[in-house]
Amino acid sequence: RAALSAGWTAPLQYQEVRELLKELQLGPYEDYGKVTLAEALWQHWPWAAGLLAFVMLIGAFAAQLVRLNKRITRSETRSRLLLESVGEGIFGVGKDGRVDFINPAATRMLGFSPGELIGNKIHDLIHHTRADGTPYPVDDCPMHHSLERGTVGHRDNEVLWRKDGSSFPVEYTSVPTRSGDYTIGSVVVFHDITERRRMEQEARRSERELKQLIEVAPFPISVVTTEGDQSPAEFLNQAFVDLFGWTIEDIPDMDAWYSRAYPDPEYRQSTREAWTEQLATARRGNGLVVPVEVRVRCKDGKDRTVQWSAATVGDRFIAMAVDLTERKQAEEALAAAKDVAESANRAKSAFLANMSHELRTPMNAILGYSEMLIEEAEDLGQEDFVPDLKKIHQAGAHLLALINDILDLSKIEAGKMELYLETFDLSSLIDDIATTVDTLIQKKHNTLQVDKGDNLGSIHADMTKIRQMLFNLISNAAKFTEQGTITLGAHREATDDGDRITFTVADTGIGVAADKISKLFEEFTQADASTTRKFGGTGLGLAITRRFCQMMGGDITAESTLGEGSVFTIQIPAEGRAIADASTDQEAAAPAGEEAAGVVDEVPGTLHVLVIDDEPNARELLQRSLTKDGFAVILASSGEEGLRLARARRPDLITLDVMMPGMDGWEVLRELKSDADVSRIPVIMVTMVDDQGMGYTLGAADYLTKPVDHQRLLTLLARYRCKHPPCIVLLIEDDPDTRAIMCRQLEGAEWTVMEAENGKEALERIREDKPELILLDLMMPEMDGFEFLLELRRVAAWRDIPVVVVSAKDLTEED
Repeated sequence: RAALSAGWTAPLQYQEVRELLKELQLGPYEDYGKVTLAEALWQHWPWAAGLLAFVMLIGAFAAQLVRLNKRITRSETRSRLLLESVGEGIFGVGKDGRVDFINPAATRMLGFSPGELIGNKIHDLIHHTRADGTPYPVDDCPMHHSLERGTVGHRDNEVLWRKDGSSFPVEYTSVPTRSGDYTIGSVVVFHDITERRRMEQEARRSERELKQLIEVAPFPISVVTTEGDQSPAEFLNQAFVDLFGWTIEDIPDMDAWYSRAYPDPEYRQSTREAWTEQLATARRGNGLVVPVEVRVRCKDGKDRTVQWSAATVGDRFIAMAVDLTERKQAEEALAAAKDVAESANRAKSAFLANMSHELRTPMNAILGYSEMLIEEAEDLGQEDFVPDLKKIHQAGAHLLALINDILDLSKIEAGKMELYLETFDLSSLIDDIATTVDTLIQKKHNTLQVDKGDNLGSIHADMTKIRQMLFNLISNAAKFTEQGTITLGAHREATDDGDRITFTVADTGIGVAADKISKLFEEFTQADASTTRKFGGTGLGLAITRRFCQMMGGDITAESTLGEGSVFTIQIPAEGRAIADASTDQEAAAPAGEEAAGVVDEVPGTLHVLVIDDEPNARELLQRSLTKDGFAVILASSGEEGLRLARARRPDLITLDVMMPGMDGWEVLRELKSDADVSRIPVIMVTMVDDQGMGYTLGAADYLTKPVDHQRLLTLLARYRCKHPPCIVLLIEDDPDTRAIMCRQLEGAEWTVMEAENGKEALERIREDKPELILLDLMMPEMDGFEFLLELRRVAAWRDIPVVVVSAKDLTEED
């Protein structure tokens, strides 16, 4: 302090320091010249320490000032960079409204340089008038509000003027700057909204166009916000008003719409929940609502069925309706018509089944009684009656054939006729047919010629139906030809679609006029009335033949010359896939011949067993087991192949697996039992499925059709004859004549017969005396055969009674 007060300045000389120390009287030494500065400081260390601390304090303060200055510099740099980089225009003004600073974005948008704006009143340069040119009062400016009132001012629709005299719209905010309680200026931020204005105008234009489009749309459309049930309905087009009757005044919000359009509370709630869920899904996903079908109550009180489709567009919900009322009414009418048609079809099927029963039942009596009378007449030596009785029997057989033709045609029309495709030798078939029709040919002294082409080979088709078609043609030829020639021909022809077989039946009979040929294949139609009167017939044979040809993928044609004869030509594919059934593909693909089936060499007197199983291991095990026991085994790997081999080989026994692909065991069993040629072959079901009732077809041990074949009935009964006669058989039949005939046949075979007219009476008879066997008709009053079987199988003690169904009813799949 002394040095400073003395005006000394650094650096001090040694002499000056000594004088300073002397003046300050800091030590006891008289001669300070002899004492060094270090010694003096050591001698007076408290003063030295204080001086050192002071120097250090001054140094720290100086360092702090340096750091503070650096932070201020960095902050200023950051602020400057921020102002320079931000996209909005920013400027600051003092209390007098003059510009203190401005950022580059503002100068770029305004077209002024910073020097032209800083220090000048900004309002006069860029904010002087409105867009229409009218003056803009200073006291109405947001910046003025900030300076005078100290409040934040904001306008989203201001106009600023550029240096070149053009204006542009801005969003404008002014924030006051303060020092304590005083406003010292304002910071203004503005944003050019020219592009936003353009987009808003485009949006308004698009909205106008959308409303126009919605208005002229032919289907109802509503536009509402998606805020909730209180959301207002913004727009309803004219189609909406026309359909529902509701106007925008009637449904101000969604809650009002729900209440009016869905008056039933439960339905309203379920509809509201469905829509709420759909809207939530739309907001989360792509904005589309899955169409919803609802019933809507219109203003006139009528309900209409509509399908709502909707989409969320921003905060709006656009719903479109398609009126389904008329379509629904048409669908309901169509469904009702379908029900009626199905009911009619079921009635037709029932009629066919009952028709077969009603027609075949009296035929059973005619044929049965005529056979018995023929036998009795021959036994009594009354030979004079035999020819007449045989005529009765022949007439009955002819009538039965007619009934069968009618039923066949009805089955074809009902789509219930099936094809059984198999591979067989054509030459053998032709020879067999020629032998069978020999008597018919000779009846009118005709001659049959057979013309078989070379290399006929085999055919894959329905042998029974081909036989029936050729019988029909030959029968017609024999009917209309007398002392003439009938030619049966068969030829194979290669085509681009595969081999085709051509059958021809030519005759030298009366022929048909050219204008009548087109009628030959119509049902119940013949060439003319005179032909019908002279030769008889129903006109069904050719119609059925044509249907059979078409079922097998072929057709039949006719050529004829009146007075000279006729030629009927059938063409069918050699590899028949009959428009029948895809399952025939497996059969067609199977190798022809028995080698593919694994047939064991025949041994005279050996029983043959046909094993039908799709599992190779199961077939091998059964083959080894049966061969060991002395049986000859025929193997089939599918139901289709099994049917073919059963018809071709006629085995003594069939083992049949149930679970097979394609045609399963139950279907094979049904086919076997419906084919008279193989129906007598015993079938043993081999399966893991415990369903014996299914295997016995309604619980039956066998199945016969009426008229009953006498010999077949006796053969069948022999299987069930008890070991200790008399054997009791219960005959359940409502027709007295049929029951009388069968009783006489059964008693003649030494059976003791119990009779019952219906199932209810039969159950009472069984309670009195349990029979060894039951013969059951299906079509009966009070309790029919179906109900009887159900009741019979409910009693454990009766389940072992074999039941043979004897019926004229054609069983359906449901039966």
